[in-house]
Amino acid sequence: MTKAEMLGGAIEEDDAGTGATSSALFAELTTDEMARLAAAAEHHELLRNDVLFSEGDEPDHLYVVV
Repeated sequence: MTKAEMLGGAIEEDDAGTGATSSALFAELTTDEMARLAAAAEHHELLRNDVLFSEGDEPDHLYVVV
């Protein structure tokens, strides 16, 4: 799985592998920062009616939903 796939398509790697972004959320990150983010990312697929988080849950993750 590529780093772009790990982030659910929120980033796209260009032909040079520089980690060019396709999202304004990640546009200011350096290549090194993007690599660190991708390395720490977890890919989850949810089905209809699956719960990602509930009101009142402790904020311990950043979710990028694509």
